[in-house]
Order: sequence, then structure tokens, then C-alpha cells
Amino acid sequence: MRLSTFGGREYKKMTEIGARQIQAAHERLKGIVRTTPFAISPELSRRTGSAVFLKLECLQQTGSFKIRGAFNKIAAMDEADRAKGIVTASAGNHAQGIGLAAELFNVPARVFVPEITPRNKVEAIRRYPVELIVTGKLFDQAHAAALADAEKTGRTYIAAFEDPDIIAGQGTVGMEMIQAVPDLDAALFPVGGGGLITGCAIALKAVNPNIRVIGCQSEASCAMTRSLEQNRVYTTFPSQETIAEGLEGGIAPLTYELGRQLIDEMVLVREKDIRTAIRFLLADHRLVVEGSGAVGVAALLADRFEAPKGKLAIVLSGGNLDYGLLKQIVNESD
Repeated sequence: MRLSTFGGREYKKMTEIGARQIQAAHERLKGIVRTTPFAISPELSRRTGSAVFLKLECLQQTGSFKIRGAFNKIAAMDEADRAKGIVTASAGNHAQGIGLAAELFNVPARVFVPEITPRNKVEAIRRYPVELIVTGKLFDQAHAAALADAEKTGRTYIAAFEDPDIIAGQGTVGMEMIQAVPDLDAALFPVGGGGLITGCAIALKAVNPNIRVIGCQSEASCAMTRSLEQNRVYTTFPSQETIAEGLEGGIAPLTYELGRQLIDEMVLVREKDIRTAIRFLLADHRLVVEGSGAVGVAALLADRFEAPKGKLAIVLSGGNLDYGLLKQIVNESD
């Protein structure tokens, strides 16, 4: 089922974030992040009649694309702001990116995560020299606590997505994709706060404004979809329980405005579709992909949008799937 289409608007270059900023982020990230594989999926291509390419950010340093924005942000900060220490909120993957970057730059870091953060992500965060605080059931509550802490302590707050340097760092995913396959027709991205899809859309549309940029969310948490449909910004969102916890919570005025100009379509998937996609990626591609990273493949397998008869890219944004949940999903049947 196709849900919301937002195409037809003229593409406008952003004053704060553009191809130049993404190229600068790419230079900063050399030697830090992997240029992850971007390869055709024979099985998905056979099923759809399109050439379907998978961008394997599930194989990235820290297990997700989030290291790109986190490192770029801390690298771009001046010494005085680093010296104050940093604070952030995360559903898990951003915190790992911040942890690695803070370790490399020797920056004191405090991280707030919600109670829904899977145990494996919490354990991974604890491997880095950060102060970890678990508070609030959902991301929006952890985010509020982190903002209050930054106000109280004077630490520099690093947003998970509402920041030009974060967005430019995430945009390097799109830059790698368009360099590898210059004639892409469409690209499908998981959407949480909107940093990945908007950064990549800037990179892609700077080369070809006609590339269709499609976002995907779970029906359980769909702040960007509802914001674009209703022309309002859901900075918090009444999310339901989801295995795509990395996409849970609200968006930001910056990512909403970028999304309004750059996203052509949003699609929603059911929780059971995400579980099916996780099983498919493990069985057919030997890839462990977390719920947040699997939503694009879920949309394709569940026929939630019409795949273009050309070249389609799908970003598998993370691979930090809890082992217990993986066993549970593997033992289920469609």
C-alpha cells in the first residue's frame, strides 16, 4: 500500500547544509568509517523486476551509520566546546557513535538512553568511556533529560539529528551511493529523526534532482510521515511498542523543513513486516540487520510501495540486533 507522496516541489539548496558540507564531512571521516558495500541483491531484483542495491551500513564501525554524523560533529567542534564535555540522547546507535568519537578526541561524554534501548546496545555503549544514564521509557523523555542536563552543566549538547554537522556526516552515505551507481532512479531510507534521509537526499539530488527519495517508518512510530501529511512538526510523538526502536520518537524543525523539500514519498510498514524482513535478510543475504535497518526491505517485501523499473537503493542502516530477539524472530513463521 502506498501512503504519502510529497513530490513535485522544486529542490532548493540549503544554506547550512549542501554538497560542500557533505564533501568536507567525507574528508574528515577518511580512515574512521568504512566505505560499506553497495551491491545488487539478486533475490530482491528478481522479485521486483528492478535492480535493487543494498547499502550495508549494518557492517559499519559501531554497527550503524551513526558514527558518521557523531564523528563529523565532534571533529568540527572547537577545543573550548570539547573541553566543556558533551551530552547527548540516543536510542542506542548514536550513543555508540558518540562514544567512539569521544574516545578518539578524549572528550568527556554523558549519554542518556531510554528504557526501551535493547540490552545489547546498552552493553555496547558501556564499552566506551562515557557516563551512561538510562531514563524515561521512550526516546523523547531521554532527550528532554539530556537537554536539561546540558542546560544545568554547561556541557555541549549534541543532537542525534537536529544539527547541520550531524546531517552532513550522515549524507556521506548518499555520497558513496551515487559515486558507486551514478544512475540511481530511487533510494529508500529508514526514517527516525530524519538526519539520514535528509543528508543523503542533499547528496543525491545535488547530482540528480530527479532521484526519488523515499522514507520508511513503522506504523508504530511515524513522526515524519504525520508531520509531512499534516504540515506540522511532531517534535515528540506518541509511539507504540516497536522493534525499530532506533526510529522511535519525534523529529525536529530542521529535519522537517529539509524533509518537506527533499522527500518525495513516505511509506509505513507493520511490525510483522519488519520481522519478516529481518528473517529474509538473514536467510537470503546472511546479514544480521536490526529492525530500524530492515524497514526498507520490509516495505519492498510487503509491497508497501511501487518499486521503480530501474535502479533502486535501500539503506540497511544498522546491524545491532539483540541476540534474544533475533532467535525469537528466526523461530517464527510468516
